[in-house]
Amino acid sequence: MQVFKVEQWMNKDIKTLNGNNSCVEAAELMRNHNIGCVLIVENDNPVGIISERDLIRKVLATRINPEQTLIESVMSRNIISVDINAEIKEVSRSMVAHGIKKMPVVENGKLKGIITTTDIVRVLSQFNKLYDAKEIIELGA
Repeated sequence: MQVFKVEQWMNKDIKTLNGNNSCVEAAELMRNHNIGCVLIVENDNPVGIISERDLIRKVLATRINPEQTLIESVMSRNIISVDINAEIKEVSRSMVAHGIKKMPVVENGKLKGIITTTDIVRVLSQFNKLYDAKEIIELGA
């Protein structure tokens, strides 16, 4: 098992809806599970994502009714996903290149999890612990 693979660090407890749910349902799901986005799926395939930012900018700031607005009308489409076997460095490079903070994780096109910038920071904190341990060992030698 390699330490810096997406599968080891992704969140497997993903929350999903379909595009026919309302924006209020998405917001409630985010609040109830303390998450920042919901993946939109069709047949276990990610087809979109709606984030807190989407709700603020596309619904609240434009003063449209969130109870009557379907997710499909405001979700981000053409999402960029990552393969479950990818390395964290590939994910972080892709996130920076595309200006995104969350990526669905797929295996053979099927949704398996999500990885976020928060997850990557967690990876880096573990890497720092390894580096600190290496320094301590070298100092004692």
